[in-house]
Amino acid sequence: MIVNLKAATSELEELNAMFEHFDTNNDGYISPEEMKIGMKGLMDTWEYENTDWQEYFDAIDVDRNGLLSYSEFATAAFSRAHMLTEKNIDAVFAVFDSDGDGSIGVEELKEAFHGHLQNCEED
Repeated sequence: MIVNLKAATSELEELNAMFEHFDTNNDGYISPEEMKIGMKGLMDTWEYENTDWQEYFDAIDVDRNGLLSYSEFATAAFSRAHMLTEKNIDAVFAVFDSDGDGSIGVEELKEAFHGHLQNCEED
């Protein structure tokens, strides 16, 4: 019980620090521009440049007021953390690993993406 409480406290401290990182004008909200700027150092260049930031923001902005409150930010952060559990990752891996050999080959990727992969070769 105490271990869980310490972990929860640590996670909340990390979440608070992350919110403060994004909320550069310290108004208690994150604007779309603040989110985009805050994400720049957290992602690789290709992913950053190919993300539809307005769509991403709109998915998190539950009350549709154009700003993310702390609770909206926390909900999104916890939802993502919950989705990225080992159990969920294993389940997705199993979908791609259709022959169950513990690895995902090019043919399995092609099968999973219904032939939509181009220029894919085995290494």
